[in-house]
Amino acid sequence: MSETPPPRFAGRVVDPSVADEDDEVPVEQLSVEPPAALPETESAAARPSADRLPDEPSLRPHTFPPMPASEVLLDPGASPPPVPEHRPRRSTPSVLSPSMTAVFGALFGLAGIFAIFALLQRFSPHPTPGTVPSGSAPATVAAGASSSAPPAPVEPAPEIEEEPGLPGPWRVSALKDEEGTRVIEGTVGHDPLVDTLEGKHISRKEIYRVLSALKSFKVLDHPGKNSKYIVAVERGSGRIKAFELEVNSTEIYQAKENEEQRLVGEKLDMKIATRRTLAGLRVGDDLSNDLKRAKLRESIGEVVDRALDGRAHLHGMQKGATLRVVVSEQTALGRFASYEYVEALEYVSAKDGAEPLRIYRVRDGNRWGYFDQKGKEPFRGGWRRPCPGAPMTSPFNPKRLHPILKIIKPHLGTDFGAPTGTPIHAVYYGTVGHIGPSGPAGNLIVLKHPGDMESYYMHQSRYAPGLKLGDKVETFQIIGYVGSTGRSTGPHLHFGIKKKGEWIDPMSLKLDGERVISKESREAFDKAKAELDALLESIGLPAAPQPAAPAPSTSGSAEPSSSSEPGQGIDETEGLDELEPEGTVDPNDKPDPKKH
Repeated sequence: MSETPPPRFAGRVVDPSVADEDDEVPVEQLSVEPPAALPETESAAARPSADRLPDEPSLRPHTFPPMPASEVLLDPGASPPPVPEHRPRRSTPSVLSPSMTAVFGALFGLAGIFAIFALLQRFSPHPTPGTVPSGSAPATVAAGASSSAPPAPVEPAPEIEEEPGLPGPWRVSALKDEEGTRVIEGTVGHDPLVDTLEGKHISRKEIYRVLSALKSFKVLDHPGKNSKYIVAVERGSGRIKAFELEVNSTEIYQAKENEEQRLVGEKLDMKIATRRTLAGLRVGDDLSNDLKRAKLRESIGEVVDRALDGRAHLHGMQKGATLRVVVSEQTALGRFASYEYVEALEYVSAKDGAEPLRIYRVRDGNRWGYFDQKGKEPFRGGWRRPCPGAPMTSPFNPKRLHPILKIIKPHLGTDFGAPTGTPIHAVYYGTVGHIGPSGPAGNLIVLKHPGDMESYYMHQSRYAPGLKLGDKVETFQIIGYVGSTGRSTGPHLHFGIKKKGEWIDPMSLKLDGERVISKESREAFDKAKAELDALLESIGLPAAPQPAAPAPSTSGSAEPSSSSEPGQGIDETEGLDELEPEGTVDPNDKPDPKKH
């Protein structure tokens, strides 16, 4: 006897939009009674029911026995009910399939093999460049002992003593201890001087008295943001008794009341003079200490770099390099005020067999220039090298075999190997057309130059502070610093040039072209060179540090030391092949300003 099938959609919510068109099903029907239960078969009876739980731990609910009735719990005479025993659930061990077991076994086996090789690599001796072979046991032990010893701390150099100086003019600071006078000091900053002084609760009327007194000097029209001011104000009346503006230690302007209480302005006589200073230094672990020992101040770097003009730079000199310098200083009241210019210098690189480079400040026609021993100087009107002194590690090559991808992939630029943080200079004056990250090119700057030329600087570690899109840059201005961002195998600069939208060989621009001193000035150059050479040769240099004696060691299996000198270990000038990005950035695209 056939049973009537249960109605469709029983126990389900029916969506009228999906009902079959030929079925007559009421739209409002949501559910109906379920069909009658089928008779239980023997197989179903054999299966456990809901109230007859199996003894399998994985299927049994995690419950406690029922608690006694409340009457039993509240009966004081009854014995306390037993505390239900907590039986932790037992987990059924999971079983992996044979294929997964084989996969995990292979992985663990490979891991064990690599671990064994790592241990062998760790404990086996490795010869280091510059160390003695393992056949010489005493030398090896000594090298290991010296490497384990902590480096000796660098003794700080004494500060440069203040010179006694000469008596100077009266200064507004003398009124600080005067009763009834309020002395205010500060820096001009970016705001107009009138607004700055008004912010110090000085009336505009008194400020105009100062402007009138110093009007003839025009110094208050555009005072530098770093200029310092000091003003003495009478308490109660708020009248300015004296005002002083210090542009630098040699240029100071003052307005002081006379007997009629009228402010009178003047430029103070600081007894400005020039003097010649000779100094020599050997670059060690701390350039700041090296300068102090040579009685030189940090500001010497500015005039030294100006004289080297891209041939090298002071803070890029490696340990062991030497520098002799003849410099002209400016003094105020008999004390050092500033460095004016370098008259001559001698720089010897730390590299073995390096030839001395001498630079002389000589007049050529109506201009001064810095010429080397051969009478040559960098041509300021031409294209400059972006990283002076950095070696070229990979040239422009349209058919280069890619070092990683192993395919013919053009190298549309020139690589210069240099340590991270080496300054990058603009090769020519122009405008910043792009600044920001650019995929495989890393941190990228694109400069637009006259003549439809563009220069590309890739993989930078950071940009020059304050540089932004649309800024004007000068030739040889620092725009960023060498790095290894993007797709790169090590710190270096990838430098590219586009001319009218097409890549060209950057070296075809004759970077760092030179000009020779004119024939008319040659005789004067030779005479000045001879005089300055004599001064340079008279400058003594600090003795080279002696290598520390190896400390005795009781261990017979010490590892050879690895040198920490620059240029050893990982060669920063090798293997720095550029990975040309797919799809070079178009500088005409508008980058996201939030990234800059």
